[in-house]
Amino acid sequence: MDQRRAAYSVRWYYFFRFMAMGSMFPYLGPYFKEYCGATDRDIGLFSMAGAVVALFTDGVWSVLADKASSRARFTAGLCLMSAFVVPMLAFVRDFWSVLAVLLLHALFFSPITPMANSVALEQLGTRGRAGFGTIRVWGTVGFLVSLWLIGPQLDAAGLLWMFPVFSLGTLVAAGFMWRIPARDRRAASGVLAAAVRALCRKRNVLGFLLAAFFASLGSHMGYVFFSIYARELGANNTLLGRLWSIGVGAEIAMMLFAARLVSRIGVKRLILVGMLGVFAKWAGMSLASTWWHLLPFQLFHAASFGAFYIGAVSFMDAESPENVRSTAQAVYNILSVTLCRIIAGPLSGEIAGHIGYSGLMRLCGLMGLVGFVLTAVLVREPVRPEGGRNDDGGSDADRVGRGAAVESRDRG
Repeated sequence: MDQRRAAYSVRWYYFFRFMAMGSMFPYLGPYFKEYCGATDRDIGLFSMAGAVVALFTDGVWSVLADKASSRARFTAGLCLMSAFVVPMLAFVRDFWSVLAVLLLHALFFSPITPMANSVALEQLGTRGRAGFGTIRVWGTVGFLVSLWLIGPQLDAAGLLWMFPVFSLGTLVAAGFMWRIPARDRRAASGVLAAAVRALCRKRNVLGFLLAAFFASLGSHMGYVFFSIYARELGANNTLLGRLWSIGVGAEIAMMLFAARLVSRIGVKRLILVGMLGVFAKWAGMSLASTWWHLLPFQLFHAASFGAFYIGAVSFMDAESPENVRSTAQAVYNILSVTLCRIIAGPLSGEIAGHIGYSGLMRLCGLMGLVGFVLTAVLVREPVRPEGGRNDDGGSDADRVGRGAAVESRDRG
């Protein structure tokens, strides 16, 4: 399979994978409320449960993927397992049974995104990495298509149908991921461990992970109850899908122009734009008194997710050597996404119970502002691979010569 066909498979993987996610995740909160009788605290715990599993397993999965002969086929296998587990949710109602299925699903689902991103970046090659957004945008389009098509069908047929739709889309995505060819970039265990340790000791990486933690925590806390908040403001499943689609449409625009923005303003400034978007989106939504007041603030999703996501993936990719890129994405995913989800679930449930959904949204906006300040103060622009310098002042060749990594750095 030539590079063009591989890129074709990556695009369609993202399309069907996110189409599957768009058919289920916006509606899970209302489903738990209406079908399972879950409380806000229960929903917070459901949100946390999968993240707890991810915290202990994502790193293991990603190390195995970096050592496997094919990251793509390893990722496809996890997609298959995710597709088989999800329909079990349609047959359970009590708290402990739902929790058990969510935990099992998280075991296979949570590592997929960082692994798929590393596969996509690997296919783009060193000089094509700035174009990641134009590949990832296919996932956004799939999510948007799902929101417009599935929401009305769920209003007519019931929320239970989201589970088989999710499984079908994930199976198709797994098929496209399976077709992507392997590349010879496996690392020996000692080299892998040394490279990961070096990555996690870098002050620039640590500063970014700290800042990203606060901004991600704000977004995750908001999303735990966003759909329920919109329903309480008068939106049904169809309108909820339209509401999500506004944000996804804005995200598409950001993904398409992300490469130009990175080349013009740099990765750090793109991340700063994303964190300001977190503040503007959630603080603005806290002022809503009916569901359609949320619409204009969904446009900030272009920054709060699109800019932040592309910036974060690009930052970690630029800071990591080639043989640990899956693991580097997993480090970001564990510390600034998974850990946030663990905290966001129960914390947002408690906060919503005490100060209401609008108060929760205001707090989420403030968390984005904290992330913005930390990024401005602690984070430097990552240096591109060509002839750069390492944090310790040595060149790529010096670093390899000292044995900290065997392969040449993708970031100076």
